[in-house]
Amino acid sequence: MDGGIAHHLRLCGHPKVCQAIATPKDADKWRKEIHDRLLLFLPEERWWYGTDTGTSSAAIFSVFCKPQMSREARDYSRSNTPQDAADLGRCTKMLALFPQWEEHLHKVAETFPNTAWPEIIRQWEKLTKASPEAQTKLLREIHAK
Repeated sequence: MDGGIAHHLRLCGHPKVCQAIATPKDADKWRKEIHDRLLLFLPEERWWYGTDTGTSSAAIFSVFCKPQMSREARDYSRSNTPQDAADLGRCTKMLALFPQWEEHLHKVAETFPNTAWPEIIRQWEKLTKASPEAQTKLLREIHAK
């Protein structure tokens, strides 16, 4: 099952798609085809319509992206926070594409104050330097508070 491919399909006119099911080989081909199709898009659109978009990375994206995309990204994200290393990885990969946003992550905490975002942002440097196992452990501790 591949949520990233499903995300792309939902945004491209298939609103009822919730998961895409494929063998790993077919999923890789499908992701490459989607990636190649998006090469002519602007960077923000390429990420948003791509296949590595999670709800927590969409929450960050909604704070910094173009206004016309912000509402859609905020609705999709539901202000979700990263729950484990994989979620955090999607966030850091997105920020690698838009490095100018990282120094303003405090705006994410300000936008979603009644979530775990403020604490996650406070511990961002520690989280991003930790091993995946330590990231998941720390994120679980943050969410348990």
